[in-house]
Amino acid sequence: MKSVFSSVTREVVDALLSKDEAALPFGIKGIPEFDRDYASEALKSRDGKSLRDLTVRRHLYRYRCSPLIYSPMFQAMPAPLKKQIFETLADALHPDATDERYGYIKADERAEIFAILHDTLPDIRPFLN
Repeated sequence: MKSVFSSVTREVVDALLSKDEAALPFGIKGIPEFDRDYASEALKSRDGKSLRDLTVRRHLYRYRCSPLIYSPMFQAMPAPLKKQIFETLADALHPDATDERYGYIKADERAEIFAILHDTLPDIRPFLN
């Protein structure tokens, strides 16, 4: 059965996973103080990784899943929409994912994002099999 949220779900997951993100120009450097302060408030996985870890090499975030997933606005989405987003996100990050739509995220990065979300976002755990 197709949900009324199908197209919105795909758009949200695309945005969360930085699909079609423009590559950053070579030579951009972060400011260590900003990086440290920005990351200091982050939710961290058991091994200390966070969706707020910055890289500024080719793309902004080290792990291409937006930390906006923790925002009050995201958390306030209608439960059926959030459920569908979590299902789609979990499918995209699964180690055996075959959807080429997110093929730009290599298996090791998918696994890291999967682990970070598992450790930091309790609502998504039932979808991460």
